[in-house]
Amino acid sequence: MRDKYGVEQDKYCYPDSDVLKNLLNIRNAELLAEAMLARA
Repeated sequence: MRDKYGVEQDKYCYPDSDVLKNLLNIRNAELLAEAMLARA
C-alpha cells in the first residue's frame, strides 16, 4: 500500500495506515486532526 508520503510503509506510521504514530494512540486521521486542534 502506497501512502501519501510516497513509500510502501513509513516506519513512523501505524501499520497499513498513513496516520503518524502519536502519544494518544489515535489511528484515525480525522480523529487525530480534531484532537490536535483541541489541544492547540
